[in-house]
Amino acid sequence: MKRKKNKPSDAHVEWRTPTTARVIFYHKGERYVSNSMTVSEEEAEIARLQFILDVKSGKVLPQSAQRVAANKAMTFANLAAIWLDDRQGSASAKTLHEDKRRLESRILPVFGSRSLDSISGFDLDQYIKRTLAKPWTHGNKKYTPLSDQSRKHYYRQLFRMFKQAKAWGFIPENPMGGLSAPSAQNAETPHYSIEELASFWRTFPTDHLQRALLIHAAWTMGLRREELLGLRWGDIDFDNLTANIEHCRIYIPGQGVIEKGPKNGLPRKVGISRQVADMLQQYRNEYDRYKSSFRRGWQGQDLIFVRLADQGEPYNPSTVDHWLGEYLTNNKLPHITLHGFRHTMGSLLNEVGMDVVSVSELLGHKTKQAGFLGGYESAPRVTRTYIHKSKDAAAKMTTLMTEILDKVMRLAAESSQTSSHGK
Repeated sequence: MKRKKNKPSDAHVEWRTPTTARVIFYHKGERYVSNSMTVSEEEAEIARLQFILDVKSGKVLPQSAQRVAANKAMTFANLAAIWLDDRQGSASAKTLHEDKRRLESRILPVFGSRSLDSISGFDLDQYIKRTLAKPWTHGNKKYTPLSDQSRKHYYRQLFRMFKQAKAWGFIPENPMGGLSAPSAQNAETPHYSIEELASFWRTFPTDHLQRALLIHAAWTMGLRREELLGLRWGDIDFDNLTANIEHCRIYIPGQGVIEKGPKNGLPRKVGISRQVADMLQQYRNEYDRYKSSFRRGWQGQDLIFVRLADQGEPYNPSTVDHWLGEYLTNNKLPHITLHGFRHTMGSLLNEVGMDVVSVSELLGHKTKQAGFLGGYESAPRVTRTYIHKSKDAAAKMTTLMTEILDKVMRLAAESSQTSSHGK
């Protein structure tokens, strides 16, 4: 039997499967929808007539009212769960971990049980400006004040969450729409001058080729710590003195070390100084001896920086920070981190005349910016829009860093000779 078709304005049965249906009824400008039900055609017609009676007697809410009621019942914790699940495919593992950490540690204890429609802009403004900026207690847990920069991260995350909640129709407006982010000046990252680099290398032990190579790669190639530890032999082009930066090894609490692409998802090509290329060739000989001795027990795959004597076990990223810190302390040298060596390379290339855009993109920044030169927003529009990286930037980088490294090691040797003569 052919099923009866009702006019769109009537209450009509919508068959979703051969045996499952729901009733849709347009009444006084509102749309009413019943729950899905498993019925025969005769039962569906009875249900349709009953639904009309229920709507006209006020027993059923229109869909618009149902959405409002659902949103009033939705708590911030509900939103957080949906938001995090939605970010699984777009955010990096490290970013997702930080989002979860901020939510679980300081946001959900305050807003988790509150309904979305009860959280006002004033509540959020006071939370960012006052609650996070001073010691406070929630339940049995005590919280320490956060820096301006940390509070800015909380502001950005909450803004994104409420913006998405509005886009999803959970709330009519973003309560953070008119709020200002905490003002936070980025502290200058410690980096070295040529003279400080010379002092660093003057006392560096000559019997640890791998560590020397890793530090030279950090400051002459401008690599992030995670990029250094993700660097593979297959990434190195010895003929053209370049390296493709395509891998990272990142430690995520609770997950261990994971491998991913470079930050911002942007692979790049950088130049390698001739001295570092020579060190890589020399180190490769030592590397291959260890790899051959362990045979199938080798764990390092194609990674360059691994624990050679431990079957090529990959380094935990924090390990490098530990021995670098010990070396600096023992030799009373100015504090610097692996990230500081990135800033060192950028500053030195800028000092010898490489354009800002090329330096920025060699460092792997997503936009045409350079943190050591003020950042993207402070750059003139012509720099941000019309100036592009030099097409032979990697080759120029190789030439310039070869010259700079030569100067650094010459100064280190001279200062070492001067020190020995003075004894």
